Amino acid sequence: MPSRVPCPAFWSAGIALATSTPRSRWAKNMASETCTRTVTVTNRHGLHARPSLIIVKTVRKYDSRVTIRRGNQIVDAASILELMSLGAGQGTELVLSASGPQAKEVLDALVHLFDVEFEVDYHD
Repeated sequence: MPSRVPCPAFWSAGIALATSTPRSRWAKNMASETCTRTVTVTNRHGLHARPSLIIVKTVRKYDSRVTIRRGNQIVDAASILELMSLGAGQGTELVLSASGPQAKEVLDALVHLFDVEFEVDYHD
């Protein structure tokens, strides 16, 4: 009989966090606007946990779907695990893309975060 591996509660929570933006919310508005911006990671520590969390919190405030591309790898900006999987160190160029009714606004907010190297007072 094979042994069973317990599934910690945080695994379920992690899955919920990674998929908490309901696809139906933005899917109906996908054709409304698509924007793209290019940024360079200037933070000396790169895109580690804290900046990734700030990106996720920012993205979830807007009614848009945001992806970030590094080379051929494209990740969902609403997922901290996917963001950290980019391994984006200082000097890395990233392409931000947003689709939906607030695409321009979310990209403006994200570009600002990269400009100030994520030095924001973020209480949520």
